[in-house]
Amino acid sequence: MLTVQQAVLTVESLISKVQQQKQLIHQLIQENEHLRQENKQLRKENEQLKYRVQELEARTKKNSSNSHCPHLLTVLRKSVPPASRLAKSLADRRDMRERRSVKWNIHIIVSSIAYIRVKDAGLLCVT
Repeated sequence: MLTVQQAVLTVESLISKVQQQKQLIHQLIQENEHLRQENKQLRKENEQLKYRVQELEARTKKNSSNSHCPHLLTVLRKSVPPASRLAKSLADRRDMRERRSVKWNIHIIVSSIAYIRVKDAGLLCVT
């Protein structure tokens, strides 16, 4: 049989455990409420992002119909004839080399502009 003192200690111990459980339940309720608020906020942000993605997709489709991606070979249609065929003198050869260099630089610039336009439209162009 339990003595009165042992019974009191047992009851006090049980009361202490109940209070700890109440505190734990209260903490869990607060944490649950915080997570619900966070979830609600994330759902709002998700909806906003969905609309933003739709806007960007619509704008990309609109821009893609206006932009084009020329192939590198179609940018400069005329091929450069070999310098040996056309050049009669050393000066002519130098002139041909310089023209070829200028034409190549123009080719690179035009290709870069085409790539930038396509990149701005949000598309990928493989050239």
